[in-house]
Amino acid sequence: GCLLKDGVAGTVDTPLIIWNRTTSKCHALQAQFPDKNIQVSSSPKEVVVGCTTIFSMLSTPAASKAVFEAEDGTLAGITEGKLIVDCATLAESDMKRMSDQVKEKGG
Repeated sequence: GCLLKDGVAGTVDTPLIIWNRTTSKCHALQAQFPDKNIQVSSSPKEVVVGCTTIFSMLSTPAASKAVFEAEDGTLAGITEGKLIVDCATLAESDMKRMSDQVKEKGG
């Protein structure tokens, strides 16, 4: 909420582009901040395509891997210049694998 309240995101020029495995949580955020420019995406790939810097916050290593590697997942949207910040608690080997996959695509 701080990014929205402080005007860092959710503005006309800088929309907050979001996705959640539970779509109702996205709509709840929109309802909480009706005056902000919050765009709900249909997939993680769509978020990545629409953003330069992407924050991922998933609950488990298995959830991170599933969302990252899905056909319409995070990795599918990576192109040159994309930056992924994964905030999950992952093993070093998982982070290295994901980082290498992003770098291979130019991110």
